[in-house]
Amino acid sequence: MCAAPLNVGDALDRDALGRDALGRREDLVDLSSHTVLILGAISGIGRVPARRFAAAGSTVAVGCRSLEALSELAEEGFGTISIGATDRASVAAARDATLARSPELDTVVTM
Repeated sequence: MCAAPLNVGDALDRDALGRDALGRREDLVDLSSHTVLILGAISGIGRVPARRFAAAGSTVAVGCRSLEALSELAEEGFGTISIGATDRASVAAARDATLARSPELDTVVTM
């Protein structure tokens, strides 16, 4: 028996939380026990995946340089880390801080 063909339009017609027009959601992978670090979460392009991972049940830490953005993200319940992505020492410190809090870090997303 063959699997149903992938309809690319279905994947594109989903909102920020992965719901289709009828509010249905289908996660292909169980992310409920994952720990994710998202770097560059200062704007929408970084915040959307942070919110998607969180909605799927992941523990999410976000990092960026903006203290204002970090404050907003902390208010949403995310773990936050100040990081300058072009500074190797800052990146290493963010990695170490994340691993100290969550040794089981599964995924790192950079924007």
